[in-house]
Amino acid sequence: NVVIIDSKDLFDQKACSMCDFTDFYNVRIDDAMLYAAAMVIRSGGPLTGVFDQVVVNRRDLLPPVKSFSYEERQGISGWIFGQKVVLGNRMMMVNHNIQIPETVDEDKHIIAGREVMYLGIAHKLAAMIVVEYAPNEKIRPYLQKLRDSGVSILVRNCDPNVNEAMISSCYDMRLNNIKILNSSSGRIFKKYKSRPKLSSRAAAIHNGTPYTFMKSLCLASTLRQMFKVSGLLTMLGILMGFVIVLVLSAMNVICDLPQIFVLLMQILVTFGFIGIVNIVSIGNSSK
Repeated sequence: NVVIIDSKDLFDQKACSMCDFTDFYNVRIDDAMLYAAAMVIRSGGPLTGVFDQVVVNRRDLLPPVKSFSYEERQGISGWIFGQKVVLGNRMMMVNHNIQIPETVDEDKHIIAGREVMYLGIAHKLAAMIVVEYAPNEKIRPYLQKLRDSGVSILVRNCDPNVNEAMISSCYDMRLNNIKILNSSSGRIFKKYKSRPKLSSRAAAIHNGTPYTFMKSLCLASTLRQMFKVSGLLTMLGILMGFVIVLVLSAMNVICDLPQIFVLLMQILVTFGFIGIVNIVSIGNSSK
């Protein structure tokens, strides 16, 4: 029982925000902003909307990114105009021999619930970017229903700040129910997602958005539970009917019962079953 989702769909791109952009004066600030925007938009991660606003949705202004790659749990890298550009967390900078000044205090931002990324250009620290992520509230109830149904979440990710702990905190999910795909698995997922089949058997129909996908899964899970309940009630009804007939036969009164009594019994049992099914249905929808 596993669902695969892209990290960009877990967050509301319109509500995510950039809180601070600290320039270290090693690179022109205009270039730093453009390079950061080019890298993030190329990654297609949850912060894409934030950097689209930085360039006023003018993606034609962005420099081309070559040899783009995601370094697992650290960040993204690529080449722009012959310069190596890295964007990621502190570990990413250390691994690329880019020194972060001791005066940089990222803890104050992390304590406030924000995340920190560093931008390195040509082996120089260009900027520190403080961002804030906003969970996708539309899919929250459905993720929690899937959690309650024992479904695990696999996440394709290319953002240095998105990890199992962050997702668990945002959506109140258990850590062992969340797994970030490694780079190779993420590429395979993206490849097949971008090339849908022309025809396939349809187990569920939705419009392709994360919201309707999650909703269809939850409804399928509810239907499955309802089938189990209805099957159990059917068996219970058969057993009750058998016991009633057996008792009345033993009392030698089965032939003396008026037809209206039998009809009332059938109506009572039918409405009882309908009531139980509705109670179970309401219980599932309120979770």
